[in-house]
Amino acid sequence: MTTLSIRVFGEPAPQGSKTAIVRGGKAIMYEASKKLPKWRDSVLMTCKVTALEQKAETPLLGPLAASVTFYLERPHSTTRAYPNNAPDVDKLLRAVFDGLQESGVISNDGQIVIVTAFKLWADEENPPGAVISISKKEY
Repeated sequence: MTTLSIRVFGEPAPQGSKTAIVRGGKAIMYEASKKLPKWRDSVLMTCKVTALEQKAETPLLGPLAASVTFYLERPHSTTRAYPNNAPDVDKLLRAVFDGLQESGVISNDGQIVIVTAFKLWADEENPPGAVISISKKEY
């Protein structure tokens, strides 16, 4: 089984929430998260470098399993054990999966048939970012 392990540093940003503005009588949609471009660039570049370092045959083909753990910056004012608020884990995954596809690590994010995802607070051992594991799923 082929497994690719990727550690992306940076502030995870959601993808999917859109904002609209009207220009010339036409609605123009754009991503609401201003942090998304920087995060997607981090995912994209880290995926490319990691695939080269691990000598992975990319793109990974066939059905895939993905495990992603997001580490989010803990606000000073919170005492909650988990980041059970925005950003939504599904929107965080969307940004990662599109980055995996855009980097050439996978052909299409539709290949991902199994997903495990966590949102945790960042700490000294796990700074903000994400740990991604992509495996070929054998049947």
